Amino acid sequence: MSNVIIGEKVKVERMNLMINNKLHSAFFPRIEVNGELCLIKDQNSPSGYVEGDTRSDAKKKGEKELQKIRMKRSTDAI
Repeated sequence: MSNVIIGEKVKVERMNLMINNKLHSAFFPRIEVNGELCLIKDQNSPSGYVEGDTRSDAKKKGEKELQKIRMKRSTDAI
């Protein structure tokens, strides 16, 4: 896992998805991994990704997930 580079950026996008023939609209945080912005998986959300009702809510969730990743990586390095 040492070749994975986690960046500092958290960007938020609004997306509209069709889930079970219903329109689902939400804000999705993306974190920078190896220079690309990636969605964060979440088994408990309808879309399967971390999402928020507002842009600021999604950004906070993305930053929280980024902190979790950094903490896990720092404990794995010990």
